Amino acid sequence: MDDDTYLTVFGQYVLSPRIFELLHESIEHNIRESGEFQLTPCLDKLRQEEGFTGYVVNGRCYDLGVPDAYLKTLKNFGKK
Repeated sequence: MDDDTYLTVFGQYVLSPRIFELLHESIEHNIRESGEFQLTPCLDKLRQEEGFTGYVVNGRCYDLGVPDAYLKTLKNFGKK
């Protein structure tokens, strides 16, 4: 994969119970990013320990968590 290529995670997860231990460790040690406990670092640690299987989808990705990007998504889908 090229250095300027990024992957995203969305949809559903099927994870081992270890994820709950990792989340508990984050909470217990008050490990936060942007003031919040985050799932992503725990997922990365789980990936390092147990590995992951994923599916790369060819297509576009839209950020629905930011109002301007959400509006752009609606406009793009309206063109189809």
